Amino acid sequence: MSQEDVAKSLSLTRSSYSGYENNVAQPSLENLILLSDFFKISVDDVLKKDFSDFNENQWKVLEEGINSDVKGQKLRVLTTMVDGNNEELIELVNVKASAGYTAGYADPDYLKV
Repeated sequence: MSQEDVAKSLSLTRSSYSGYENNVAQPSLENLILLSDFFKISVDDVLKKDFSDFNENQWKVLEEGINSDVKGQKLRVLTTMVDGNNEELIELVNVKASAGYTAGYADPDYLKV
């Protein structure tokens, strides 16, 4: 898209948008959010990343709308069971438990499933 097309889509003047692109002007908070939404990039990425040195693969990731910081390295998957109404079936255990045993593995009274 041309600068004119992007500016028109964001209800900005072409000169304002050009100033943002060329680092001559800084967008207001409202315009920063508009740019973030338009390009489907988080405001954090818009503020912190230098897009001038992006390679083709990094641009492709952004174009697909995938957050480039997601690598799954700190991902934790927590599972739970649900009933027919999609309500979670979680039993509250109000004491410290280790592997289902309230006093550790030697406890004769274990929590039955």
